Amino acid sequence: MSRRDRILLTVTFVAYVAVVALGVVVHEPWWDEAQSWLLARDAPIGELLTHDLAYEGHPPLWYLILAIPARLHLPYRSIDVVSALIGIVGVILLLRLRRVPIAARILLPFTFYCAYQYTVVSRSYVLIPPLLFGILAIYEERDRRVIPFALLLVGLSEVSLYGVALAGGLVLLFVVDLWRGRLHLTAVPRWRVILAGALVVLHTVVLAVLLRLPSDLSSRASVDLTFNISRMVQIAWSALTRNLIVKADEPAVVVVAFVMTIALALWLWRRDVIAEFVVLFAALLPIAGIYFSPWHEGIFFWTMTFVLLLALSRPMPRHRIDFAAYVVLMIALFSHYWWTFRSLSYDVHENFTGSRDAARYIAEHGFDRTRVFGAGGRCVELQPYFSHNLFANYHAGRSPAFWDFSTRNEWPGADPERMRTWMTAQFRARPDFFVISTGASSDATYRWIMKRNPDYRLLQIFRGALYWKDEVFQPLNFELYQRVR
Repeated sequence: MSRRDRILLTVTFVAYVAVVALGVVVHEPWWDEAQSWLLARDAPIGELLTHDLAYEGHPPLWYLILAIPARLHLPYRSIDVVSALIGIVGVILLLRLRRVPIAARILLPFTFYCAYQYTVVSRSYVLIPPLLFGILAIYEERDRRVIPFALLLVGLSEVSLYGVALAGGLVLLFVVDLWRGRLHLTAVPRWRVILAGALVVLHTVVLAVLLRLPSDLSSRASVDLTFNISRMVQIAWSALTRNLIVKADEPAVVVVAFVMTIALALWLWRRDVIAEFVVLFAALLPIAGIYFSPWHEGIFFWTMTFVLLLALSRPMPRHRIDFAAYVVLMIALFSHYWWTFRSLSYDVHENFTGSRDAARYIAEHGFDRTRVFGAGGRCVELQPYFSHNLFANYHAGRSPAFWDFSTRNEWPGADPERMRTWMTAQFRARPDFFVISTGASSDATYRWIMKRNPDYRLLQIFRGALYWKDEVFQPLNFELYQRVR
């Protein structure tokens, strides 16, 4: 490696650390982050593995990692530090991928999911890049390194169900490459092959047992297991185009996105990685068909990135399609840089959620030592700032403080009639203070009821808003009411 390349990589690394550090300092963790921290803090490990994770639908690795700082009684902000450190490890692995052109290595770290959404916003998905980069480092020789390959697949499966799907796609590609004669196991000791296969199969069976769908899951009725093909195709198109261009909804931009997709597909075909692209994308779709939200677009982004880096790592003579593909990639990079800039700027100047301000206000005034009631699932966001369950009307003020997704949860769902009946019962208990979350549309019912109760007055509003890419996605406000009579 030349001195110039070492300088470029060092500058890239320092700049990336600075960007992520800024994000960690200014970011306010929201619901998903709070729930993970509370599970890691409050759930006994045995119960977490055998009971709680089935309701979350997530493998245990992320919670076990967070359990270290949480059970050492480190501050809640430690979740951001943990996520940032994992993101930094991923970038270190990326910068060390010598087969990948240096231009790709220094441009990728500042994309939206690498520099912000899956790093500053702390979720298990931050584990995807280092694991995929590890797989990429040994991909061309994974037949000779079957045990490291199997361990990385197990790690990928521990990220989420999407990770399980990706690992399954990579296993299928491994088998196909064996059949095509690209890989050979004849020179590998048989015990290694058996051990590697046993690791993957056994881990898959264990996850299937741990994450079985509970019969009393409150949202069980809304889980779509029909695997609608048209929905999956729509998700695939959406996830692809929204990772390539800033706005992929307007008709003219849809045409541009289609042309970009065709150019990219032709380039991947020429680079002989179209099979990886199709198989891995297709592997994600059954999970996406069951549950998909905008946050999951990043998993498709990292899948695309894996295939693109694999293509770039295979030297080939120049071709006219290369220029078109590079233009597409530069447009995509511009989109991601814009999202990173906008998201960080928003987090610097505005509250991502009002929960931190609300928790600070409650603690500073000693209200947490009184009877505080809550209403609205977003109230979970306040819980990690206190060592105990803040809300006396949730689990009777006892541990655990994380949200219960079972039908045993005493807080009502989105049924207005049940919400009104429940609020009437809460008022009879005459709590000193009442916190209302206004993050979900159904929470408006709580707010409407609260404002019409003359026994309580609005004490303070704590404002925030969930930001997604380049626009406000959802308000995350909290209102604190005090009993006056």
